[in-house]
Amino acid sequence: MFWKGIVTSLQRMSNAPVHIGGFTALELEGLRHYLSTRLYLYSTATFPRWQVRIDAPVQFEWRGTPRLWSETQMQDNQYLRQYICQASLPPLHYSCPEKTILELLAAVPNTISFEHADQLMQGLHNPSPRKQNALLKACNSIKAKRLFLWMAGRHRYAWLKHLTPDQYELGTSKRPFAKDGTLEPIRQITVPKEM
Repeated sequence: MFWKGIVTSLQRMSNAPVHIGGFTALELEGLRHYLSTRLYLYSTATFPRWQVRIDAPVQFEWRGTPRLWSETQMQDNQYLRQYICQASLPPLHYSCPEKTILELLAAVPNTISFEHADQLMQGLHNPSPRKQNALLKACNSIKAKRLFLWMAGRHRYAWLKHLTPDQYELGTSKRPFAKDGTLEPIRQITVPKEM
């Protein structure tokens, strides 16, 4: 596909790390059942101006990462997977599922609804506790971390006991994530009443 060549160019030419994440990473991993016309890219850099002039069959959604990942985390390729689309092109780098779920939870409720995020969380049956723990420690988004822990607890995942929430920076104040929601007392977040 045309967009894969564009992303390969971005990943090779950018001075800052660029990777595919969010919904697009789920598609590449085979965990999303329909293809989107949006391509989610994550980087510490700003969106390159030349990209706007390219007529592509997808809409590029550029996500700045400082509120989500540190510069060090963005440089760490151990949480990225490679997608080989053509033997003649370098592989595309995309987030592993453990990283993808945090990228998506950071976008609740503006880009993704609580309900949709919860459905995606239900599909996270066997993350690597080692990877998930490291990513939760490295993640800058208190919202993503608190929502992750709340949803994982809500689904009573066995792997949750292998995580160390006392080592995560979770903040101390209440966080109103859902308008007119109900306060979840353990994580101190407002969530939709129907959940």
